[in-house]
Amino acid sequence: MTRILVTGGSGFIGKHLASALIARGRQVRVLDLQPPPRALPQIEHVRGSVLDRDLVDRAMDDVDEVYHLAGLPGMWVPRKADFHAVNFGGTEIVIETARKRGIKIRILRWPYHDNDRAQTERETQGHIKVVTTAKGKILGASIVGSQAGELITTWTLAIAQGLNIRALTSIVVPYPTLSELGKRAAIDYFTPSLTSPWVRRIIAWLRLFG
Repeated sequence: MTRILVTGGSGFIGKHLASALIARGRQVRVLDLQPPPRALPQIEHVRGSVLDRDLVDRAMDDVDEVYHLAGLPGMWVPRKADFHAVNFGGTEIVIETARKRGIKIRILRWPYHDNDRAQTERETQGHIKVVTTAKGKILGASIVGSQAGELITTWTLAIAQGLNIRALTSIVVPYPTLSELGKRAAIDYFTPSLTSPWVRRIIAWLRLFG
């Protein structure tokens, strides 16, 4: 049986994700500062922060997959440093620990300064970061920048539905909009494959036909 850790599993999205994973026959462990709103006997709860490196390491004992949802949702928190510490520092701790334990993940990034709408509105500070399994299953996402609260909705839905990153590459978004940030990050997942010898041979072959 697949064993899964859900960080932030007591939150609005996390509790639904945990329930959906249980329904699919997964073993679920939740790491969260808050207790679950409704305790389920099938879910193991570990109380604590993703900033606690040792606790994160222990929470990943015998885990096959990690869904990272823990974070501070608004940039209006009283202490701005907390927003960065939890959403970026916490994410790095989870990622580093998962890699150390052999849980294969990919990190996809795309900066605001490469987006035409962001350039037009002079809002080029920030980026999107997406975490997936080696096979492309979306595990987590964070966005810092203009309209981050609106843009993250797509990713919370994708995580809750267990979507593969490929689904985000096929959506059609208006141009120019900040929504392109997510699609470009998703496309970035496939960039390494373009450098493989097999792909280069196919491209060379196609070039023979103009």
